[in-house]
Amino acid sequence: MSQTKLKIMARKQNSGHKKPDLFNGKYPKEVSVKTVTYKQDAFIEHHHTSFNAIIFPLVVWLGRHVPLQERELFPQVIEQRKFVVTALMRNVFGLSKKSDKVLISFIKHEATKMYRFDAQGKHVGHMTAYELSEVIRVGCEVLSKKMSGQSIEQIRENLIKDLGQFGTPLLFSKVARYLWNGRTDKMWYPNAHDELIRLLPDVEPKILFNILAGTSMNTTLQSNIKLFFRALGQYKHGTKVTVKIPGMNQMVETQFRGMFSGAVYQLWHFFEHGRLTGPKISSFASALSGDILAVVVDIWIMRVFGVDRQYRARTMEKKSRSPTKKMYDAIEYYVRNTAPLLGLEPREFQAMVWGGIRTEETGGGNKKTYTHFVSDYLHWNDLFIGEHQVYVGSDGIHFGAQASIDYKGLLRSGIFTTE
Repeated sequence: MSQTKLKIMARKQNSGHKKPDLFNGKYPKEVSVKTVTYKQDAFIEHHHTSFNAIIFPLVVWLGRHVPLQERELFPQVIEQRKFVVTALMRNVFGLSKKSDKVLISFIKHEATKMYRFDAQGKHVGHMTAYELSEVIRVGCEVLSKKMSGQSIEQIRENLIKDLGQFGTPLLFSKVARYLWNGRTDKMWYPNAHDELIRLLPDVEPKILFNILAGTSMNTTLQSNIKLFFRALGQYKHGTKVTVKIPGMNQMVETQFRGMFSGAVYQLWHFFEHGRLTGPKISSFASALSGDILAVVVDIWIMRVFGVDRQYRARTMEKKSRSPTKKMYDAIEYYVRNTAPLLGLEPREFQAMVWGGIRTEETGGGNKKTYTHFVSDYLHWNDLFIGEHQVYVGSDGIHFGAQASIDYKGLLRSGIFTTE
């Protein structure tokens, strides 16, 4: 038998292993797609004429108190229990009855990506489609009561109309699971605020958070902390020099150097005018400082809403551009107007979905925090400008005249180590 015939037979045998649904290649007539995978930003909303998950995150979060069944007690019952698509569920997504296959496929898929938590908040597996459908049902009832008895359809259409003013399409298919899975990051900003002040008690909070935000452009968390300490040392002890910032028509005098030119400009602008420029980093500084309405739209948040502006650099490496003003405004509007309905601050909503996508895409172990790196790098002498500019004590880090102890001497004594 020829190799070609063998390959054809193999394909036929393997083709029956997957169930024909939205995510495995067979779709209702009104759906027109080539390939759909859960990691693609172009999700189901791009391929179905009426599907819109704009209120799906709301009903999922509001229905979160539904007790999820203990799979370990009776796994056969849970696995065999089927959910029924109701008119209420269809209205969440703007679907008609003929699209039930689309909805069933979507709910089954999302359930396998949403964590089940135990009483201590620990991740203990994933939800079933039946459990998610119950969460949706209860969430719809709660949302209708919060919105003075408006129907789910009215709530959805009003929100779609409000977002229409920005003229930029957002996707909401994955927002619910990121919000659900990222619940442990709800207090990220207030926790980071308190911990950073504890670690750096002698740095004025406004200075601390704006330098941290100003050095966060195009960097990893780890690099951001290195640049932060460098900039902090330059702020305390640096001599001003005249530099030219790319894109500016004037020379500026600043003590900041040795970092990305955009960061130099931001730090110069903050100390000259009392504020950072640009929505992302100024919102980041505000959120850390305590502004509950601040919404930080970075690359990860753009991916949450399906508007990641990817391109290939000269090295052929995939990179992402910053959001357009319309994208930023639309995401900010959505978060600010839906978070209060969920009993959340806008910055809490943003922190949760950020934590959810980071956990899914990079793994929970890779989701380090700023304070983790701050505490770690307080032990690295090469971050500071000279031997006597910093003193690390039990009550935090001190700069300037208070740096009375030789830091390298502390290292030699073994009190602090670089490991």
